[in-house]
Amino acid sequence: MFSINRKAILIESNLEKVFRLFDKDDSRTITVGELKDLLGASKSVSIWVWEELMKEADSNSDGSISMDEFKDMMKILEKGK
Repeated sequence: MFSINRKAILIESNLEKVFRLFDKDDSRTITVGELKDLLGASKSVSIWVWEELMKEADSNSDGSISMDEFKDMMKILEKGK
């Protein structure tokens, strides 16, 4: 297991790199499918779980996560540590 330096990840350029890891099709958005693919969805994880994750991050309810929504989500996670 490795330790993550949260402050380093929250640097703007790092957030953009992480976002691009999720955005496999270069659409400038992250979809439920991309979340599942990157996070290693297994058959034991319900689609409901992925949809709930999407709802929490998708502040404009368009069905995907934009770069701005991703940054906002990461900043909220940092505050909640």
